[in-house]
Amino acid sequence: MSAPSFDLGAARPAPGAPPSLRPRQWQSQLIGLLRRRLERPEPSGHDVLIHAGPGAGKTLGALLGFQRLHHEGRLSHFLVFCHRSSIASQWRGAAERLGLRLRDWDPDQPQDLAPREEREPWQGLLLTYQGAGRHRLALKQALAGAGIGRLLAIADEVHHLGVDPEEPDAAAWGHAFTSLSEPAALRLGLTGTPFRADNLAFCAARRVPVLEQGQTAWRIEPDLSVEPRQLIVAGDVRPLEFRFQDGWVDHGRAGAASGELEGSPLSVETRESWRARNLRRAIRLGDASSIALRLLLNARRRLERVRREHPQAGGLVIARDIAHARRITGLLEEEGDRVLLVHSQDPEAPQRLAAFQAGRLIGW
Repeated sequence: MSAPSFDLGAARPAPGAPPSLRPRQWQSQLIGLLRRRLERPEPSGHDVLIHAGPGAGKTLGALLGFQRLHHEGRLSHFLVFCHRSSIASQWRGAAERLGLRLRDWDPDQPQDLAPREEREPWQGLLLTYQGAGRHRLALKQALAGAGIGRLLAIADEVHHLGVDPEEPDAAAWGHAFTSLSEPAALRLGLTGTPFRADNLAFCAARRVPVLEQGQTAWRIEPDLSVEPRQLIVAGDVRPLEFRFQDGWVDHGRAGAASGELEGSPLSVETRESWRARNLRRAIRLGDASSIALRLLLNARRRLERVRREHPQAGGLVIARDIAHARRITGLLEEEGDRVLLVHSQDPEAPQRLAAFQAGRLIGW
């Protein structure tokens, strides 16, 4: 495997200087795509959608794109819209590494966006979807009075910005982003899931007609899709090993005699409703025969074997929600493990995740 394609430990560039690190291959493609879209706008508009999974470098790629085009004089400022405040901290850290001045939107001082001689001018403005929706009019007025030139509007996890033509008031986040990004030279959407369960369109995404079983359907088509195998071959991310866990899931039948169960295989079930029911049941920790419990205990045994040669090895468990995570935490602690619970409502979540990634566990 080759060495990583960029080094975040490199020295920070001087303000206004081009990036000192080498972008990943797909990030270079993104920069070229943004440049071409500025030079030759598409008939469908000024939207660009990037589909890439966790670890691909979407945050850094978007900022590198702005930095390069800002140095070329094609863009002047950027806005970053985030799903939640815990994600916003990742943008602050990435911008700081690149020497970009990214500031938070302060609704109590909307006039503060105007440039002043005594203060270093800002390049990026950071806000959450909820904050943008709540202070949309004040923010729009402040941006209009700030004398901003060519703007790049970035929507992180853009699939949350649904657009419903039949109920425009119901999609408040999407409406706020559309309104605030209207004067932008480019709108860049980043997502790991370029679709919605309700099949609605979302901001910064193009819907194209496709023929499915003789009927026309609409599907969202990313402008650039980054496959995990590309990142693994380039040495940008570690390969993952998936060990499939199969089994039978038993369900009590409504109206049936007490104790009567109906079994269904996890892997070959063809009924849509049963597949969803099986997956929900499989991750439950309610009884000793649950698939999730067996999976966790097998993982613990494998981790114990790994620790014979690597005593500092640890494990990472991704839960369905906070309640599910707490049950897993309790189960592992009963087995004698030390567990650090991290979730979106934890203000120290970013620091704890960074410590885990660096091999330093806070509070242990």
